[in-house]
Amino acid sequence: MRKRDNFSLLKELFIKKNPDKTYAAYLLFNDPYLKDQHFPTYEKTFRTFTPSVKATESGVKIEGELELLRGSGVGATLEEFDLLCLDGNRVKLSDYRGKYVMLDFWASWCGPCRMATPNLMKLYWELEDRDDFEIIGIACKDKEENWRKAVEEDKPAWIQLIDDKGPGAGSLWNKYRIKGIPLALFLDPDGKNSFQRPSQ
Repeated sequence: MRKRDNFSLLKELFIKKNPDKTYAAYLLFNDPYLKDQHFPTYEKTFRTFTPSVKATESGVKIEGELELLRGSGVGATLEEFDLLCLDGNRVKLSDYRGKYVMLDFWASWCGPCRMATPNLMKLYWELEDRDDFEIIGIACKDKEENWRKAVEEDKPAWIQLIDDKGPGAGSLWNKYRIKGIPLALFLDPDGKNSFQRPSQ
């Protein structure tokens, strides 16, 4: 998770004290901590802005960001998915409601993703006796044949799915606002994204 430096804290203070200033919207839109790590605060801060500030270029951009973040930001309940599993069946996120879930986004072509597998294996075996925890691997922007070959080579012990919706708006890459992989999202039993980080 990103750490706040003194300059970031000063920017946050300026934003809070100046909800009627155009520059506050500009600063908020360019704040990676609030945008990527603390969606509820990002949205709450935007709601304090005056209508004229919300209507600025930065304000309109923030509104667009919020629409995306509501689906995947920390604190958001992730949108349902229905993905292809190795055995040919379809798997839904809601199948795991009531459990803590780590979603591991990766691809066969992503070297850092595959290098992270041994560390995830350690975590998986440490927690395998827990009935309330699951790891779900989700290959993104990948070809099915390459995905299957990579799984066969790396032999991850947890369930493996592929985002087979294509590159359009229906893909998890777009719906979950994924900027890069490897990426791990940690969901609570209610399906809310409680934490996210690169999974290296």
